[in-house]
Amino acid sequence: MTYCIKCNKTDHITKKCEKICRVIGCTRCKIGNKHYCKMCLNTDSMHFSRECPYNREEPTDIKRVGVYTVYKHDDKWYLLACINKSTGKLDTSGGGIEKKEHSKQAAYRESKEEFNIEIDTTNLQFLNYNKGYKTICFMNILNELFFTDKPGTHSHEILQSDELYNKMDGRVIQGNNRKLGIVWCELEHFISLVRKQIAHGKGGRFLLENLLILVRRLDYY
Repeated sequence: MTYCIKCNKTDHITKKCEKICRVIGCTRCKIGNKHYCKMCLNTDSMHFSRECPYNREEPTDIKRVGVYTVYKHDDKWYLLACINKSTGKLDTSGGGIEKKEHSKQAAYRESKEEFNIEIDTTNLQFLNYNKGYKTICFMNILNELFFTDKPGTHSHEILQSDELYNKMDGRVIQGNNRKLGIVWCELEHFISLVRKQIAHGKGGRFLLENLLILVRRLDYY
């Protein structure tokens, strides 16, 4: 059955919806209007005000940050990913938030330290917040493709091998130094790898949760 997740109607698919509001399930915004969040004052919000991770000020219980950097290539979305060296699990950039550091500042620092990429913090969009893990995650959509051939200052936290590259079965964007372990992975195939990881009892449910939310968000682009 035809169904649109943007306006909950059944007479068209999501990609053909004329509703500009990007909040999934919103029924208040009229056609052509963007969603306004009263908490973070975002005039093109992707979340309801009641679900906003910010209440004008940074929440005090956030301990960690995750960054999901993506790029669209040949009508497919690719995610900049790696394997965490300490856990052996599939991962993206992210880590602990330092004292008196804003979560977006932490996102910038972690991306630079691990992936050697300088992200634009104004381009970061809220993706998910998990109270149990005390982790806030951001989506970072690049307009230009980024490649790296030099390790970051914290590259020791990444499994520096071509293991992830080989797991992707060629569903990657070539360009990065394979030995660094940082790979532009086709998003859908990466998700299938995460599902297999979970099925083998190696964890990754929070990662999968974020990836599925990411896919739904990217439907608007």
